[in-house]
Amino acid sequence: MVNPLSDLKNNEQERLTAELKKHKPDTSFSLVFAARLRDRLRQKAAAYAQSNTGPISNNLKNYMHMKKFILSFGTLAFVALAALIVYPIIQKQYSPGVVSQHLLSGSFSVTPVRENSFGNLQTNTMRQQNSAAGLGGGGNAVVLYAPNEPDPTMDTKISDNSERMMMPQQTYTYVYKGEALIGLADKQSVLRRLGNSGNQSAAGDLVKKFSLGLVDIGKFQQQKLQNFTMVEDREFGYSISVDLNQSIVSISQNWEKWPHPEQSCQTDSCYQQYRIKISELPDDGTAISIANEFLANFGISNQGYGSPSVNNFWRTDYERSTDKANYYIPDSITVIYPLVFDGQQVLDEGGNPSGISVSVDSKTKRVTGVYGLHSQQYESSEYLGETSSEKILQIAQAGGFRSYLPLATERTKGIEVELGTPVSGFVQIWKYDQGQTQELYVPALVFPVKGVVQDGTYLPKQVIVPLVKELLDDSLFPIRAQGGVMFK
Repeated sequence: MVNPLSDLKNNEQERLTAELKKHKPDTSFSLVFAARLRDRLRQKAAAYAQSNTGPISNNLKNYMHMKKFILSFGTLAFVALAALIVYPIIQKQYSPGVVSQHLLSGSFSVTPVRENSFGNLQTNTMRQQNSAAGLGGGGNAVVLYAPNEPDPTMDTKISDNSERMMMPQQTYTYVYKGEALIGLADKQSVLRRLGNSGNQSAAGDLVKKFSLGLVDIGKFQQQKLQNFTMVEDREFGYSISVDLNQSIVSISQNWEKWPHPEQSCQTDSCYQQYRIKISELPDDGTAISIANEFLANFGISNQGYGSPSVNNFWRTDYERSTDKANYYIPDSITVIYPLVFDGQQVLDEGGNPSGISVSVDSKTKRVTGVYGLHSQQYESSEYLGETSSEKILQIAQAGGFRSYLPLATERTKGIEVELGTPVSGFVQIWKYDQGQTQELYVPALVFPVKGVVQDGTYLPKQVIVPLVKELLDDSLFPIRAQGGVMFK
């Protein structure tokens, strides 16, 4: 006996597959979209359910029926419907060009643009070396020399004397002991965050509604509000700074409205009584709960960010310290909500998570500041990717992206530091060009640093190597070999 439901399921799957082939949806940044879509659908579903607390309405019945229908067709049907129906709606509704009544947009969008749209991604210029030797017969090249190696352009006597006068310095050697690097893509999508993504027309209208007795603002033309600051005039009030030009909001204490009894101290004993003790610190769970509650109360969305964690880097030095009674304990705990693209974490150049930072005061158990809160409108442009695993590993073992850690040279033997198998991520970099600043997010490999050096030297938790070819070709890395190495 033929099962009509089975036939319907098969026909619907065939139809959806045909639609996908017909429309050929752009998947160049589908993973970024999928992460945001998942969060938006969850929020919409939760809001919808909360708005129907009484008897089940017809709309809710239809919603539940549709949910069962979609689930019955499995993952393929859901993805197809999302790609063909939901994505165009969200892209149209939340694209940067859509006029909004908000001064700053709280939505997420990625707009693909042509290849190499952000220009040369080089973010620093080192000394220009013009030499035929080693440069293929001529031309300018950027060469970076190791701090413990002599500069061949300098007088050797001066270099020798300087080297003899240098204090001994501990050096390190990174050694890769992970798995082979495979599947390196020849194209990488770089994201650029769009500043000035708010509604400037609405901001200009806001300015025109006010009049200053000292000057007639209305006489000025093409007015544009760039930034402003507001304060709460209450106990434990906040100061809110808004940069409309870069679409950034920062929240800090309104200093005058917070208690600071230590400010009146005249003696060291008075000051010491207000120092934070290790026992007074909130545990990680408590700090995260305080941060979560603050974000919820003030309508700050953590959509598109990973699970929050506490920055406890200082505890490593604390545990090493032999005089813990006099060790400085931080006044506040920092909770980080890491920015995530395609399910991959975004790191700054130092290897720390990039995202929303929430400070929680250790004594009052209140939030004292929120930083890193910015708009999330991006452009995506493809650049040539580095496919040479040998070059990537060579750069990783030299300390990675713009490393300044003292590394071993041919004449010194450093302490060995192990690098593990990398994971995919993004590195946030800043490009300065003709007075303009671009905030870029570049695909990268993140190599974990194994073990801890016991001599007290700071070591990063991971080493970062961008996967865009021209960043590596710019020789911005301290490769130690015979005074300098240039990649070609």
